[in-house]
Amino acid sequence: MGGRGIRWLTDASGYARIEPPPHFPLQPVSLLTVEGEELDRAVMSEQAAGGGTSYTFSRHSREYPRYAILRIGHTDYLVVIP
Repeated sequence: MGGRGIRWLTDASGYARIEPPPHFPLQPVSLLTVEGEELDRAVMSEQAAGGGTSYTFSRHSREYPRYAILRIGHTDYLVVIP
C-alpha cells in the first residue's frame, strides 16, 4: 500500500506544523500530554503539497514535551516530537 503518514514539520518561523495524508478529511487537530491534558489546538493553515491540508500549532516545536498525543478528529497518535 503506497502513500505516506502524518508528517511533523517545523515551519519557517519555527512553529510546529503537521501534514496529514491528502485523503484525510478536515478534522479538529490538537496536541495533548501523554496524561491526556490538552496542550494546544492547531489551526488549518494552508494547502500542502499534493492537495492536502496542513495544520499549524501556536508554539515552536521545542516548547512541547518530547512525547505527546496528536489527536486528529477522534483518533489519537503517540508522537515523538523532534
